[in-house]
Amino acid sequence: MSYESANALCPGPPPPHLQNGLVPTPKTHSPQTNSRFSCHPKKNSILMKLSKYALIAAAFILPAAAQTAYTSPVGYVSQTCLKSSDTFIGVPMRQPAVAAAALTSNPVIGPSASPVVQADQALLVITGAAFGSYGGTHYVKFTSGGDNGKFFAIVANDTTTITIDLNGDTLTSVNGNTFSVNKFWTLETLFDPAVTTNSALTTGNAIVNSATISNANRRTQILFADTTTANINLATSAIYYVLAAQVGPPATAAQWRRVGDATLANQGGVQLWPDIPLKVRHPVSVTSDTTYTCPGEVDSGNTVIPLYTRIGTSTAQRDNPRMLTRPVDVTLNGLNLGGGAAFVTSNTISNANRRDTLLVFNNSTAAFNKSASAIYYWLAAQVGPPATPAQWRKVGDATLSDVGTDVIPAGSGFVIRKYGTVDGATSFWNNTPTY
Repeated sequence: MSYESANALCPGPPPPHLQNGLVPTPKTHSPQTNSRFSCHPKKNSILMKLSKYALIAAAFILPAAAQTAYTSPVGYVSQTCLKSSDTFIGVPMRQPAVAAAALTSNPVIGPSASPVVQADQALLVITGAAFGSYGGTHYVKFTSGGDNGKFFAIVANDTTTITIDLNGDTLTSVNGNTFSVNKFWTLETLFDPAVTTNSALTTGNAIVNSATISNANRRTQILFADTTTANINLATSAIYYVLAAQVGPPATAAQWRRVGDATLANQGGVQLWPDIPLKVRHPVSVTSDTTYTCPGEVDSGNTVIPLYTRIGTSTAQRDNPRMLTRPVDVTLNGLNLGGGAAFVTSNTISNANRRDTLLVFNNSTAAFNKSASAIYYWLAAQVGPPATPAQWRKVGDATLSDVGTDVIPAGSGFVIRKYGTVDGATSFWNNTPTY
């Protein structure tokens, strides 16, 4: 990780220990100039107790209620993508919320004839919200109630209702529960093809574009994880690259393309889900590192992440490639995963008794198709000797140490390998922010 400033409001050198550039929402008052993260002390409120990352929120007055409200902190996280290597990245910042509302009645779960709601969908009823058109481009994230932290793609909406895709899940939300509406990141909004070049030294983002569609001229690629196959060590589900502007015919601007797509369609609108990681692949033809920067808004609420299983026992494990929408490094203890219902505990240190595992990958080592650099599991309390409480352990660690302080860097992807179940049930990991 490396610190790079994007804050024009608070000029001055960044504190040397900062890795992420998290900046205040713009304000109208004059900022101080002695610290990048210390704008007017009487107009700002520290939203989270994080001295290392200095996440600052702007305060503003709601005229009707005459009270102070707070925006979410905004900023970015940067990460190096090594040359001749895969880099397993997450999307640690979300696009700013475009709307927020509360349910004015219980959701209508499909199938329903009146009102018409299709199977595996739900209708949310609201009033008084200034909603735009969000179908196919935005998602709902619940911020209170029984579904707090869950997110669902919006199928369609009008000014009083939103139809969401349940994707096999269900809802327990009721009248009065709240939610936000956020826009999906897409390939072209996270990695703008217009600023890419054919050189890692001059490209405007992490992507080095490809001069033609031929394999020989292919440069940076984005590899999508397979999230549907019930197995382990999964192959890539899709590969995308930026094709440089073409003089034609037909003439085209620089745009995202998919490997193997005979239609040669622009793929820039492909959505990036808030919990699914990506791989940035720089082939050997990319001879310098690039920088991946994810700007946006800090998600300060809970996030519920589904973890899928496979029917069977230990031979029926299933990989879940996942990431966190968090702009800070998170320790294993801070994941809120080990010891919870979503992550099956191992009763002993033996391979035969191992259950769910967490696989992490080293982005500072250059390689393709990397194996996990560390595999972790949650060990139940041991009576000893020596007696130990339940704790995180690392596969192959001869010291048998508690490794709960090991860190998953901000903006990194990882894999949760679920142990087999009798029915293929999905478990839900409720990740709470550590800030």
